[in-house]
Amino acid sequence: MTSDLEYTILTFVLWGLLPFLLMGSLAGLLSGLLGIGGGLILVPMLTLAGIGLHQAVGMSLLYILITGFSGALTHFRQGHLKLDLAFFLALGGCIFSYLGTRFSHLLPEAWLSWLFTALVAVIMGLFWKRMRHQESGERKPFRLASGRVIAVLIGSLAGLLSGIFGVGGGFVMTPLLNILLPLSVEESIGTSLAAIVMISAAGAASHFFVGDLFSVLQAQPLAMLFLGGAGALSAPWGARLTRVFSPRQLQAGLFILMGLVAVYMLLFGFHSH
Repeated sequence: MTSDLEYTILTFVLWGLLPFLLMGSLAGLLSGLLGIGGGLILVPMLTLAGIGLHQAVGMSLLYILITGFSGALTHFRQGHLKLDLAFFLALGGCIFSYLGTRFSHLLPEAWLSWLFTALVAVIMGLFWKRMRHQESGERKPFRLASGRVIAVLIGSLAGLLSGIFGVGGGFVMTPLLNILLPLSVEESIGTSLAAIVMISAAGAASHFFVGDLFSVLQAQPLAMLFLGGAGALSAPWGARLTRVFSPRQLQAGLFILMGLVAVYMLLFGFHSH
């Protein structure tokens, strides 16, 4: 009787944790492949699994910290990472992530979802324009100083969004680096991931101090373990896949992903209202 009960409990726990394993694997794969932290798709999936938006934000940032490092290391080995620009991206991001965290607690979840959707729509418009007018192989020169200033501004926006929405900011940094600076898609992805590690660390710390992250770790430590472990293992494989796809295919994949998430978060906002 005892063994049957233990087996039943174990089966229930494993089946309960399986969605987190799958979510972590998918988000990690896309993180390494497209240069996003994973929060862009992880936050919607966590809310779909019944976790509140504020807790999903804190959970996502801790996940991004784990998987981002794993993916960035692989991109560094492939030569797809500009460390100087990553530092300046993170400089702006770390400062503004705390402000984003504070701001997120001033607005209802529905408003956060609508703001998220609006921002993704704007970036999709810029990215679409870039894809239509991009000439293959054209790389405009830029002064290093101006590049660093642009990186700080991009990082500041990403940090603000990291604190508000629990995303690493990669869905902003990757397309904007490709739009505003003469970086290849692969370099934009690798540089974005390196900055994400630093920005998400600041965002996770902010959410820990306001209580979001602490409550998640108390309530679902095994879920966080499965989520982060799966992401850490799958992110390097996503990074390796950047060599399989063409720059145009990577751009198209990121564009489609942003569109799907924007639609979901818009619907989530109406449901929460």
